[in-house]
Amino acid sequence: QRNYVRFLRVLSCAILLAVVPLLVLLVVRGPVDGKDDASEGYWGAKTATVNWCEADYVVTKWIAEFANAISSLFIVASGIFGIVMHYHFAEPRYVIAFSGFVVVGLGSAAFHATLTRSMQLLDELPMVWDNSVFIFILLAMEDTHGRSRVILAFGLALATVLMTLAIITLDVHSQDTFLVCYGSGVVYIVFKSHMYNKKYNAGNHVLLYETSLALYSGAFMVW
Repeated sequence: QRNYVRFLRVLSCAILLAVVPLLVLLVVRGPVDGKDDASEGYWGAKTATVNWCEADYVVTKWIAEFANAISSLFIVASGIFGIVMHYHFAEPRYVIAFSGFVVVGLGSAAFHATLTRSMQLLDELPMVWDNSVFIFILLAMEDTHGRSRVILAFGLALATVLMTLAIITLDVHSQDTFLVCYGSGVVYIVFKSHMYNKKYNAGNHVLLYETSLALYSGAFMVW
């Protein structure tokens, strides 16, 4: 098990080192996309600020990026699975977090199916909102029973509203604001989770953190 943990950590670090320059390149020059793809389908003009590299409307006139849209439904499935497995015993905040996955997956499918700006926002904004739920869960993880977190909830809600407005108003021709808002949230979640893992799982009895970090980093690199 120790060798497996070491392997996961080395793999995660290697992937992260490869991902950082890719993320910088994405912010600086934008994605290598299909902006010159002139094909149109049922949804009309492509008003989204990004058009991914998958060819548009190849499979059906109803779905612009077929593979991207269909694969997004796996996010919906993971959210539903989480809700079913936790709703009968977990606190509401965890059910809300898994519900966020359902919204993110549906928004992602809608965005890739239509390539419209409104559906792009339905994809991106729930990702930022769900980050806020995750951060709330992490910050309240060690709370004693009955402790009020109204101020924390209000502060996160305010920050989320400001990020939402910034993404809507500033990302007119790019995804830069979204990438900063979402990416900074992910960095904090990874860091805070690492702290908890060191504190409560020093013996590496559970490899959830290492495995999830490797999978998330690998998925980001593929993306």
